[in-house]
Amino acid sequence: MFAVPVSHASAGAQSVEPTDSYIVVLASRDDIDEVSADVARAGGSVGSVYRYAVGGFSARLTASQVTALLGDARVASVSRNKRVRKRAVVPAAQGDVLYHLDRIDQRALPLDGVYGPPATGEGVQIYMIDTGVRATHVDLAGRVIHGADVVGPDERGVPATPADDCDGHGTHTAALAAGTEHGVAKRATIVAVRVLDCYGEGDVDSVIRGIDWVIKHHRSGSLAVANLSLGVESSYGACVDIFAPGVRLLSAGIDSDTAEQTLTGTSMASPLVAGYVALIGETDPTACPEAVHEAVMARATKDVVKNAGTGSPNLLLNVSDASAVGASVPGTPSALVSSPLSDGVVVSWDPGCNGGAPNGVTNVRVYRDADPDPIRTATVRDASRIVLRGLEGDATYRVSVRRKTANGVSEWSEKSIAVSPSEVTTGGKVRTSSLAFSTEAKVRGTWSIGDEQKWNCRFTPAEAAAPGGSGTGKRIVYDRSSRRLFAIDADNQVVRSTTVVGTTTPPVTGRYRVTRTSKGFSATGSAGVLGFREIVDEFLPESLGAAASNDDVFLPPPDGKWFRSFVTKTKLLVIVS
Repeated sequence: MFAVPVSHASAGAQSVEPTDSYIVVLASRDDIDEVSADVARAGGSVGSVYRYAVGGFSARLTASQVTALLGDARVASVSRNKRVRKRAVVPAAQGDVLYHLDRIDQRALPLDGVYGPPATGEGVQIYMIDTGVRATHVDLAGRVIHGADVVGPDERGVPATPADDCDGHGTHTAALAAGTEHGVAKRATIVAVRVLDCYGEGDVDSVIRGIDWVIKHHRSGSLAVANLSLGVESSYGACVDIFAPGVRLLSAGIDSDTAEQTLTGTSMASPLVAGYVALIGETDPTACPEAVHEAVMARATKDVVKNAGTGSPNLLLNVSDASAVGASVPGTPSALVSSPLSDGVVVSWDPGCNGGAPNGVTNVRVYRDADPDPIRTATVRDASRIVLRGLEGDATYRVSVRRKTANGVSEWSEKSIAVSPSEVTTGGKVRTSSLAFSTEAKVRGTWSIGDEQKWNCRFTPAEAAAPGGSGTGKRIVYDRSSRRLFAIDADNQVVRSTTVVGTTTPPVTGRYRVTRTSKGFSATGSAGVLGFREIVDEFLPESLGAAASNDDVFLPPPDGKWFRSFVTKTKLLVIVS
């Protein structure tokens, strides 16, 4: 147990120790809630909680509290929350236009004045963890998704959304990665994740929160790449993987939708590599990160970088080969979520990349309470969930899985959060505080019932938590952390709860039509699909089974009657993913 003694300077005066901001990383994600609660009880001020990038939290702590945490077996590390900033950027006079593209698609000089990439990056998302992105710029228009803003607007209220940029750094780097004119992957999609302010500065806490959001929201089963053109020190020597052009690079600016500016810095080199990974992702979407990394290194041009520095690898980015990277060991499954049943639990997970071997099996280990040895093992084929029955209700259970294909075996995943077999009943409250920085879609319009069309309303996604204590009637809230769909009233009281099993996709702006099918209801739309692969009624465990489609929303009977009644009376639908 984490505890800090309180000392008194005298009977009439108590000494006050100064505090500072720290990042606390735990040995196991299972202990996040317990350790953060212990810190709060001991007088520490807990800030952000990280559940995906790392398991831990930020907190303001005294030196005594830091010492106590370092002596806690549940704690892996405690480090000061450092300031970070965009990588050194030097404005420069415009040099050779698009030199950076011309140089990276050929190995030898002289340059031929042509950029001819073997792919476009279409279908691949590039997460720009930076200062935001000017989404309306002609170089990126139509290919920028509002991601997250963990910094928030400044005192002027700027910027209004993460798909905006009050510094310029994020827009410049985004266009280098995926700009129609200036970029490597000209059809890739940019997801704006704002972690730096209008001066290009932030801290480690903000960066981890941004990465946490990316991992939580990335859709399963497809390759994506994240770019961070920021740091606390310079990058050179043995820590460098590869070089790319970074001097006098012309790219998009923020003064207008057609603005350009020329900048110099390591910030400019990084997105070129991110763009190349997007090219590979288009041709080999199931590739694993380790295999992609190896391919980027192997395909680089060797021994052409001048003054690379002692210990630096003399490798220059080359994008002329975007072919499939080949077979590799499958990735480690992640994001395990357990939901209780009356006599067991249902566990789902993100299977991760398959390394070029789509068929295979998943090994499952079940652990009881704190026992380090599994009490049960199982094997499932081509699945991302398992129903475990016959478990005792007075114990808690955790599950770990690994994937096995013809190419090899992954590492064992981290264990799922411990749960006990029990029915989830109505009357509880949805913890809306855990839904911060989630995508919220509000549906307004005329509700109607018919055999062919259930509703046709416009979705307007916005970055916000599910509203609490506001409005009237009921709302539907989906909490990705528990993969449960809740029907809640204006006071966040649970009216109905349903387990959601399978991968999810956040809703996107567009018009949708929900139709009745033989199995329930399906939702389709012109701008994309509404993303629940499968919704399983928790009061009907035997309905666990295959969904009719990966693209539709199905609520199997007897939920149909309840759902029809719900949509005729509900004026606001909130889906948080």
